[in-house]
Amino acid sequence: MPEGFRVLNLGCKVNRVESDTMRSVLLSSGLKEVAEGQERVCLINSCTVTAEADAKLRKAVRRAAGAESHPQVIVTGCGAALHPHELAALGERVWVIANREAALQAALLSANTPPATAGAAPTVARSAEALAKVLPDSAKALATTVGRTTRVGEGFPTRVGVKVQDGCSNRCSYCIVPQARGAARSRPFAEILDESERLIAAGVRELVISGINVGAYSSDGCNLVALLEKIAALSGRFRLRLSSIEPQDVSDALLDLLARCDRRLCRHLHLPLQSGSDAVLAAMARRYNREQYRELVARARARVPGLALTTDCLVGFPGESEADFAATLALAEQARFSGIHVFRYSRRPNTAAADLPLLPAPTVAKRAEALRNLAERLATADRQQRLGICEEVVMENAEQGRGESYHRVRVNSTQQPGRLLTVRYTGYSKSGMLAEACPRK
Repeated sequence: MPEGFRVLNLGCKVNRVESDTMRSVLLSSGLKEVAEGQERVCLINSCTVTAEADAKLRKAVRRAAGAESHPQVIVTGCGAALHPHELAALGERVWVIANREAALQAALLSANTPPATAGAAPTVARSAEALAKVLPDSAKALATTVGRTTRVGEGFPTRVGVKVQDGCSNRCSYCIVPQARGAARSRPFAEILDESERLIAAGVRELVISGINVGAYSSDGCNLVALLEKIAALSGRFRLRLSSIEPQDVSDALLDLLARCDRRLCRHLHLPLQSGSDAVLAAMARRYNREQYRELVARARARVPGLALTTDCLVGFPGESEADFAATLALAEQARFSGIHVFRYSRRPNTAAADLPLLPAPTVAKRAEALRNLAERLATADRQQRLGICEEVVMENAEQGRGESYHRVRVNSTQQPGRLLTVRYTGYSKSGMLAEACPRK
């Protein structure tokens, strides 16, 4: 009989944090992680941000359900929240459980003994309470507090995400995330500090402060800047990186912290732009305009020497004209981004923009290519400017790591994965920086 489990992650970096946490809980419970086709249970953490993500999810569920080991397939996450019945129809052993903790509970049970009710019980359970009605009582004994394990070691990233909040209340007109994850809510301050301390003690050298909308963090009278200050004050050799943050949430206090918290907090901000056109930004229901974004970039660069800026841009939003797209190109060039994540508009049901007429696909593809070409040119320019300077790098494998400025870095000597070391940039390639390790002082 097949044994063990497999976790399949689909989607964003927050999903990755959640999937790694679930893997860690399953491993710490004594279960074995096995290769595809050998698992008793396959836990899929899903994404639904685009139509392409939905298609990938359906394909993944069908593949898992058709495996020779006949596993229980448990689908959780954003796709499970929005398409429960469609996904449950893909196989008789498919369970759709949007609540991730409930899905983890089901996985713990299934990896030991497949639920006796699997063939007859409803396969859609959207909460822990609903799940309790279709799983045996013994499942409760297997429940483990998520976040109490340490996601360190083989198979886990050397740069570890710490999820500080979930959900978003911004309601951008194109975005389905608030429907899938709900309104913004924050983890308790003390819980985050405890997890951070355990990860640092376990040898993690970069903590990535993550969330769906991290700028909305608020718990026990503590905002994001106060949280970062508290984590930065912990003892040990490590650094912090802030994940994507909305432009309207970047305060002077955050910029001051970046400026004075040298090397403890990476001088890197990921500021989603989406569009450089005021008309498109308004239609997207974004909470800033072109000039406000431009002024933020200028202020950030003035206050934080050596700051690296990366961004997201959405191409082909309904009604985007050639002039609108030209405004995006112009603002991106002015901002001197070192990295741009380009993605095409995807119609999402029940969003404010869902009924707007789509642009021709060839037009959108052409604009996406133009923006990617600009992104490559800007990245090269940023790498040129960093030649000869020293930065700290966290090694992701024996040869390659991630610099403070978020460039990929290839070091000219073999290093221990997970190590935090200082390097000097000696060159660059299309994929990142080339460096040599600086001698220890």
